[in-house]
Amino acid sequence: MKKLLTLILTISLLTCFLVSCGKEEIKGNVNLVSEATHDAVVLRMVKGEIDIAVLPEPKATAAIIQAKQQGFNYSIKLNISDEWDKISDSGLSMGCIVVNNSLIEKNEKGLNDFLASYKSSIEYIGNQDNHDNAAEMIVAAGIIPKLPIAKSALNNLYGAIVYKDGKDMKNTLVDFYDAIGQEKPSNDFYYIPKSNSTTSTQDKIVIGVMNGPTGMGMAKLMSDKNANYEFRMYSDPSLATADLAKGDIDMACLPTNTAATLYTKGNDIKVASINCLGSLYVLVKEGVDVTSVESLIDKTVYYGVPNSTTEPIISYILKKN
Repeated sequence: MKKLLTLILTISLLTCFLVSCGKEEIKGNVNLVSEATHDAVVLRMVKGEIDIAVLPEPKATAAIIQAKQQGFNYSIKLNISDEWDKISDSGLSMGCIVVNNSLIEKNEKGLNDFLASYKSSIEYIGNQDNHDNAAEMIVAAGIIPKLPIAKSALNNLYGAIVYKDGKDMKNTLVDFYDAIGQEKPSNDFYYIPKSNSTTSTQDKIVIGVMNGPTGMGMAKLMSDKNANYEFRMYSDPSLATADLAKGDIDMACLPTNTAATLYTKGNDIKVASINCLGSLYVLVKEGVDVTSVESLIDKTVYYGVPNSTTEPIISYILKKN
């Protein structure tokens, strides 16, 4: 046994794919294997040990590049966002910005000013006309380590790096939590900005930024070097949530299911905006036949971070198919 922390979850899907000509019922399992991290999945791909993996950007691009250098060819065969859209009317809400209530109480005006700047930053990064400059900003901020990966990841993520707040954010998240079976927070979980707020007693706002797609929209704002904001980089959501709970940071980019779990466990937080609508891809080794969700039957699919949104999203898509 390898000393990787793996959790094998065999989903006995009640998958009944009906063939219209004869109404033949085809049953099968999809074996989901969870590694402790996305990097652990990438490492196994680089060694050519696995055939199918689900990874977010920029890990998907990094895995393809690194595996090819070792003689193993992988390519993206399925976009999970596309598969989600086939079975759901709501967006695939994977990332959000979470705020400590103490910041709202002490500096709501500062928070609203930040959110306005954050929206502008996301719109800049998400505009294809700014591709090269945006990629350079993402690398300079430390969100993605290498420029070729940043450029490729941006190409795959156009339309996914977004800014949604207020009622639109709430409606999207409620539908998403319903779909994946997440315990739904109360209405108090959703931050609705007050246009007349003047509360401002805090000089600096400390923001936790995640490596990857949930942090990419922050790159333009980070490059502006506003003295009112301090940015701290995280590669593990659990570290960011720990610092958020302790009050060491005022807000953080987090997976949407993590945000809801924090709230339902009694943490004094609100979600202020959605910042990422899907970034997951099914990567397949050359020679392996995967062209649809149905073709995953009787195959083993690897993914990373068992407590992330990846597992419930994949499970929901498999069950609905």
